[in-house]
Amino acid sequence: MKKIFSIILILVVVTSFAFFFLHKNSDDMPVEKAKTTFSEPTKPTNMPTFVATNSNGQTLATVDSSKRVVSLQDKSGKILWSVNVADKINQNIYGNSEIREIKFDESGDNLNVIVGKHTYVTINSKDGKCLFKGSD
Repeated sequence: MKKIFSIILILVVVTSFAFFFLHKNSDDMPVEKAKTTFSEPTKPTNMPTFVATNSNGQTLATVDSSKRVVSLQDKSGKILWSVNVADKINQNIYGNSEIREIKFDESGDNLNVIVGKHTYVTINSKDGKCLFKGSD
């Protein structure tokens, strides 16, 4: 019985010592970082920044990646017109001359656009003519 107890005691001590030794040294050892690198996902250049659809779903307004040009497409994807809003309104634009929001009005005939901080423009969806509405 004493032999069995001694063997068990020795196994416990050796196991404990080995666990303590391995655990202690694993923190002190330098860990080599993985060499794997991931590239950042890139947005395709032809993808629109903003998209708005009129109420009947027949036309789609998009803003390009420069955030300056609005284009209107029909359901088949054919571009009906494109307009650089900041160039067309000839007004002082507070903040960056970038489009922040586009949205069709309730009738679907006009596209409401916010340029810069608070410059409001309405674009006629039939011909792409811009009308400066105001700025606050």
